[in-house]
Amino acid sequence: MQFFRRFPLAWYGVCAVFFSLIALLYIHREQNVYYWDYVTYYDRAVRLNELAAQSPVKPIFKIFSSIWKADYNYLAAIIPSLFVNLTGFHRQFYILSILLFYFFPALILFNTLLKAIFPQTTRQETRLLCLIPLTSVAFIAPTLRGFVDIGGLAFIELAILLTLKTDFSEKQSARKALWLGALLWGAFLFRRWYAYTIVSLFLSLPVLNYALFQKTCDRQRLKTLLAHFALAGLSAVALVLLFQFGLLRKILQTDYATIYHGYQKPFSASVVATLKAPGAWILPFFVFGLVSLRQEKDRRIRLCVLFSAFNLFTSFFLFCRTQSPGIQHVIPFAFWSLIIALYGMLAAGRRLHRSSLQTVYGTTLLGLFGLATYCALFTQAPYRVPVLNALLPEQTNPLQIENYPAYQNLTADLVRDYQPRGSIAVLSSSAVLNESMLNTLGDQKLHLISISQLDLRDHFDPSLLRARYLVVTTPVQTHLAPSEQRVITLPAADILSGTGIGHAYRKIGASYRLSQGTTAFLYEQVAPIAQEDLHSLMDRFYAFYPDWKKSPAH
Repeated sequence: MQFFRRFPLAWYGVCAVFFSLIALLYIHREQNVYYWDYVTYYDRAVRLNELAAQSPVKPIFKIFSSIWKADYNYLAAIIPSLFVNLTGFHRQFYILSILLFYFFPALILFNTLLKAIFPQTTRQETRLLCLIPLTSVAFIAPTLRGFVDIGGLAFIELAILLTLKTDFSEKQSARKALWLGALLWGAFLFRRWYAYTIVSLFLSLPVLNYALFQKTCDRQRLKTLLAHFALAGLSAVALVLLFQFGLLRKILQTDYATIYHGYQKPFSASVVATLKAPGAWILPFFVFGLVSLRQEKDRRIRLCVLFSAFNLFTSFFLFCRTQSPGIQHVIPFAFWSLIIALYGMLAAGRRLHRSSLQTVYGTTLLGLFGLATYCALFTQAPYRVPVLNALLPEQTNPLQIENYPAYQNLTADLVRDYQPRGSIAVLSSSAVLNESMLNTLGDQKLHLISISQLDLRDHFDPSLLRARYLVVTTPVQTHLAPSEQRVITLPAADILSGTGIGHAYRKIGASYRLSQGTTAFLYEQVAPIAQEDLHSLMDRFYAFYPDWKKSPAH
């Protein structure tokens, strides 16, 4: 252990090898049923390589054009694209690229930040601060599922470290203020939804910096500090205007709270999901950390823990006004809460005066974190016990699906028998079946017509009706409430019942018994859709969404 204290990078190298083996084991247990966000950036990495094969200029243009206007830009796909190109276009190499180039840098910076917050720690406490973030399910689970979002956390951590080490009330700090703005913009550039954390940081970083470096109130220094943080804000805004003006205009013109209404859950459900991600069993340490602040003598620790609490609650409240957090959105919330919980663990351990008890305490904590991570990633049995299900982290087992051969048969039939004869669309939108899943199963050889998924975001896309073949399920599959996805349920109901637009379709081929009691059928359009049937369908949409009548597409 002394060797690793002298050469910390060697320690992280060992950890990288260990977690890479875990990742390979995890992916080996998965089935090829990745869909939506699980495969988004893998697809982008593959696309960049396809463009590079055509011309070296095309991927560069694609990256910058997506940064300029897209909600999901190609920036985070650059490193994975290089990695999978060198090692082969396989899922495991894509995940390893995220693990090595996004996950570990973010966790190394997290450890550096913890050392800056808690500079005086024992050897046992140093182990806790190093290993517990590495074993947090809130960080490792999104990475194994293919999310790149933890890479954005590195920009946040660098911004905080810069604030902890720089007195922005000094006049010579202007250049560092520009860097601070660039770092905070970097998080937004990497993943747009970090905007909520950035807003919270722009409110709290000036207070933290002034409180850390100024023991008395000095108006002139306060003015200088505020001027520097204003400069940081202006630099961030300038970078957005320079590189992302198209996206900014889109954001200002879009009511995200409305179009993502279907993803909004009760506030209490969002709280539970956020607690569940790292595991509710660490909540007592979180609470103990906040309570222990009253007795904390180290001003720096007290300020940093309060700073973390402010950002946790503020950014969480801002985010939940738009939608409920998913597995990837919890990353910054887990980051803030883990700082507070780690302080609670240190405070509890320091109440044990005997070193032997502290060793047992620290070893037990590390064992519990390791066990919780193992349970979340590789087991199911503990989650059948209600108490353990409530305390353990969110279960994130390798992706598998019931009746997997049926999915393979459906995809093979579509590629071999139907795609050569006409276009295909999938009228299903859930984890049981969706077009993204079939694209993955078909190794991108299946070219499906992309159809509308969400009513308020997409409206009804008539291109669905131009497909010769439709894949329809019974019961009809939606990943949100059916009332949020009538663009799926209304056409599917007509086709399954043979009424309305269903008059133009007939069932063909085999049926496919999928998971959760769902059966998929193939329908062929055998006649033009009658105008009265199309009008009947649109009238039903207009009854729910009168504004759609004003849309040129309708």
